[in-house]
Amino acid sequence: MPQSLHVLSTHIIFSTKGRHPWLSSDIRPRVWAYLSRILQNLECHSITVGGTEDHIHVLCNLTKKHASMKVIEVLKKDSSKFVKTLGPQLHLFHWQDGYGLFG
Repeated sequence: MPQSLHVLSTHIIFSTKGRHPWLSSDIRPRVWAYLSRILQNLECHSITVGGTEDHIHVLCNLTKKHASMKVIEVLKKDSSKFVKTLGPQLHLFHWQDGYGLFG
């Protein structure tokens, strides 16, 4: 077969550290957009991003260029840095250590 086809649709879930409600309704759209941009930069197709004040849901198609663990690592690390820039009250923001990934 001369070509490769790779479509791995996944549902990724992770929460804020201690399920603290850091993600208020006024910053959520900016965080979701930032997560979508990170996925785009990783060549993953973001289908939808959403969640509540204490956790995230991401539905996307993963690329074959990056391991799923690496995608989640970059998502969490880069978005954590971004959230901390959204206000002085968010300087202690962190994501939980774990995550859920379902195919």
